[in-house]
Formats: sequence, C-alpha cells, structure tokens
Amino acid sequence: MTNIFLSVLAGSISVGLITVMLIALTPFINKRYAAKWKYWIWLFLAVRLLLPFSGTDIRTALQTLQQAKKQTTVQTQQSGTQVLPHEPARLQRVMVELPAQMTVPITVPSKGNSIQTTLLTATVMLWAAGALCFIGFRLISYMRYKRQLFRTGAVIKDHRILCQLMQLKQELAIKRSVVPIAYADAASPMMLGFFCAVIVLPDEEYSAEELYFILKHELVHLKLGDVCLKLLLTTANAVHWFNPLIWLMRKEATVDMELSCDERVTQGADYAQRKAYTETLLSTIHKQC
Repeated sequence: MTNIFLSVLAGSISVGLITVMLIALTPFINKRYAAKWKYWIWLFLAVRLLLPFSGTDIRTALQTLQQAKKQTTVQTQQSGTQVLPHEPARLQRVMVELPAQMTVPITVPSKGNSIQTTLLTATVMLWAAGALCFIGFRLISYMRYKRQLFRTGAVIKDHRILCQLMQLKQELAIKRSVVPIAYADAASPMMLGFFCAVIVLPDEEYSAEELYFILKHELVHLKLGDVCLKLLLTTANAVHWFNPLIWLMRKEATVDMELSCDERVTQGADYAQRKAYTETLLSTIHKQC
C-alpha cells in the first residue's frame, strides 16, 4: 500500500507540472488547435493518474520474478551447495525522496499496550480515507439528485420536443433510447445516466431554434461518451484529492469538454447558425443567473 501511495504521489507531482505547463500554453494552443485535442490530453493524463505503475515498473517486476524463479531452481538442483543469489538488475528510478522523519516509528499508547506506526503509514491511511470520502460524497450526491429528479421531474410528452429529439438522434446516428425530463430545479440542460440516458431540461419555454441547439448539444455529449469520461476525470480527482493542481486539471478538462462539444455542434454550420448557437448559449446562461 505504501509503494502504491508513493507511485501515486510521484504521478500526481509530474501530472501537476504538466497541468501548469498546459494552462500556461492555453492561449497558444487555442489559436492553433481545436479544443478536442487539449481535451484528449487531459483524458490521457487522467488515465495516467489512475495507473500507479508505469510500463517500466511492470517489466522490471516481471524480470525480477523470473530471475528469482531461476535462482530457486538452481538452489534446488545443487543440494548441499549454498548458492548466493545475485542482485537482479533493476532500473534505478528516484520516485519520491522522503524525509527520514516519515519512516521513524511513532508509538501510540492505548489501553494496556502500544501501537507503533510511522508518519508515512499515517499519511497513507489519511490518503485512502480522503479518497473514499471523496468518492462516497460524489456518489451519494449523484444518487440523491437522480432520485429527486425522478421524484419531482416529469417525463416530457410535448410532441414538438419529442419530434426534434427523434430527428437529432437520426442525424447523429444515435440508437440508444433517450428520456427527456423536465425538472424545475435543474440549473441548466444536462445529460445524465450511464446505462439509461436522460436529458434534463429546466422547466422553461424554448423557441424552436433554442430547442434544436440545446438538444443537439446534449446528444453530442452522449455520442462522444462524455458522461463516462467525466467519471474518469472525477475518479482521477478522487485518487489525487490532495493535489490542488489535479482539481484545476479537472476544471480545465470540463471547460475543454464543453468547447469540444460546441465545436462538434457547429461543425459545418454557416455564420448565421453559429451566431444563433452562441445566442442560445448566452440565453441559457442568462436564465441560470
């Protein structure tokens, strides 16, 4: 567990530095590349954050295991002969340099006996508890919101909305069933559900143009799998909850996810359509305020 934490800490530091570099280069990147490319970089970094072991570590461990097996076989065959095992060749990598105070045993008195631990062990326990609390809080909040949504929300049966939804599903080649729900407490339109897709619409009046762009925006999120990718980012944030740069990375990735979706919605559109889409976004923000 300690080794996993040290690998997580090293990965958190390295990805945090890359995050700072990417944010600093954002004006340059945005001028030359589409938002989806930076979004995919964030996703790659999120996957890296969830893999505490690199490919080199795995290869080294397998080589060590094979050499140890060979040495055991030689020792068994050479009965009566003491064979000193050779130190296997390993790739020396400095992951994290810990101060000596973190490995000094700390005595914790209790009733009748004492428990010895180290500052490093206590840090690992704190990290694991924080990650579990983060995931638990997010999961409970999501389940409560979804339960409240189905309890007080209403399935939309407006023929105009259902026809527009069906037309956009055919346009985007989406075969999954999508349930539109009107929810008065929704802050903005959103897509929910990993297995059963749900489009949540605030209980507002929408023009035909606004309805087209709002539904298309949410369906593009569904087609791109952004709900699952957002879960990936949240999980990475949970594992690295102690690093504020990872929180910043998740925030920037969410912004680039929305920009990437906007690019996909307006792909091939003329100036008038892009202008209408922008006005729809501004209108939605105004309604939120």
